[in-house]
Amino acid sequence: MTRTRARFSWAMATATMVVAGGLIAFTLIAPAARATPAARGVQAALLTAPARPSPTRTVSPTPTPTPTRTATATPTASASPTAAPSPTCPGLSFQGQWYCNAAISGVSTNAYGTGKRVVLRGVSVTSTTTTTVVVAGLESTPCPPGYFCGAILSGVSLNVAWSGTSRPAQGQVINLFGVTSTGTLTPAGYVLDPTGCYIEWC
Repeated sequence: MTRTRARFSWAMATATMVVAGGLIAFTLIAPAARATPAARGVQAALLTAPARPSPTRTVSPTPTPTPTRTATATPTASASPTAAPSPTCPGLSFQGQWYCNAAISGVSTNAYGTGKRVVLRGVSVTSTTTTTVVVAGLESTPCPPGYFCGAILSGVSLNVAWSGTSRPAQGQVINLFGVTSTGTLTPAGYVLDPTGCYIEWC
């Protein structure tokens, strides 16, 4: 028996005819497309390139709104009222300060020390100059121990360095406020004493 194999091109397919035992069989084999060199290169690159991973979609969390801080008004400290002077001794208040009662003799002998606020009450202005004011008063004379003394009053005076226009005038009876220094005082001011008696008339 003779086996004959023939190949021919038909359209885009290859037909192979096989004669065997009197039977004719046709097998259509799809030909491989003839690719150009450039196409073969792209095909080779596609076959050899690693598979690109599919992008994973990342779900971002919904941002939570940041709470807004509400500013709280800070209370403003109100000015405290000026406290009244606290008396620590018998005396008078003058321009927001407390002055203790004192005697002319105690100031002139430094009996109160220095730097103390004192007031000489009901003293008489006996003379003035452009730089000084002299005040005077009547004070009882100390009685020696063991003796009985009558009501003996002695006149005492004090020179105060005082210049300017805001000074008392001679003949006035005043309450003199000041701060003690050695043997005298530094005047802080004065007020008239309407109930006082001038030293020459008392």
